Amino acid sequence: NNLSLTPKKIAAADNLAEYEYRGTKLLKAFKPQHIVSSDKTSGKWQCKIQSMGILYGNELNWDAEKIKQLEVKIAAHGSPGYMMMMFDYIVDGKKHTSTMRHSVHPDGKEHTLLFRTGKENSWQGTIKSIRFYYYALDPAEISFNSIYGRNSENLIPDAENAPVGKAFSPGTLWTRGKYTLEWNG
Repeated sequence: NNLSLTPKKIAAADNLAEYEYRGTKLLKAFKPQHIVSSDKTSGKWQCKIQSMGILYGNELNWDAEKIKQLEVKIAAHGSPGYMMMMFDYIVDGKKHTSTMRHSVHPDGKEHTLLFRTGKENSWQGTIKSIRFYYYALDPAEISFNSIYGRNSENLIPDAENAPVGKAFSPGTLWTRGKYTLEWNG
């Protein structure tokens, strides 16, 4: 019994190039902290950590209203853990801080974490900095591959790579998500 979904095409306008960080742009805008070692030769941050590692971007000026979802592509290996995104934002001249969390599957494969910022009340004003904390029980390796801002919400990770009009198996389903299912069998 397999569950498959047939996605609709994501409009090109949903991809916000100004909020797309990969390769050199990722390496310049975000830096690792509290790590044992790091390697950036592959155009992504590959880090070894003891029990916590951070990837931070402190010089952001993001318009929160434009970004309805952040997609963070990571690969983790070793100890199970979770990702906490902490962000600082300015509203009416006052600085505020808030967090969002996501569990991480440490199988060494790349996964896309969806932070549904459009549903977060504190995601407003100007986002000044973001810190992605990875917490693990034991030493682990984590690769921060890319960060994408989208101006629409999508519950299926990497939906832009899914075959349009053809069934495929999604990696994750969200509670309270709205899905159109089709039964074959």
